[in-house]
Amino acid sequence: MRKSKHISKYHLDWQITRVKAKKLKTVQEKCAHVRAYFDAMPSEQNWERVVNYLEGLSMGYRKKNAEAVAYIANEIISYGDRKSYTFDADTIFGTYTNKELQACYKDNFKRYSNYASKGYFHKEIYEFVKSFDCADSDAIEAYKQTAEQTPNSHTFFF
Repeated sequence: MRKSKHISKYHLDWQITRVKAKKLKTVQEKCAHVRAYFDAMPSEQNWERVVNYLEGLSMGYRKKNAEAVAYIANEIISYGDRKSYTFDADTIFGTYTNKELQACYKDNFKRYSNYASKGYFHKEIYEFVKSFDCADSDAIEAYKQTAEQTPNSHTFFF
């Protein structure tokens, strides 16, 4: 899994894409969906976001479906080297409906609250969920306090 300085996965275009991909049934559909996102906005940041997503997706299938893991590995290879792409200003390109924005907020708030309830404060997701017009500021701040007061028991699967 990659995490580069100055590249955040909490970018609205990417999070809307990721949330929609979660609802798709097959690995092939998920891969095609994130490929369409990348092809529409190829950049170094989006290369990292998509490849990171695919690596995580692969880890989710590693004990269940070797075919899916192989399919995802080939998808990752198809993106080539990140240095082939330029770094952009992380402009928001999409125009989204209230339903899409609310689904994105709900999904990311759930991730944020899960991290915080286990004592892990993640600044990027905290700032991201706060940026939504529909954000519940009181709940966001309450989870921040929980994270600060709880010993960290969150574990990552990689």
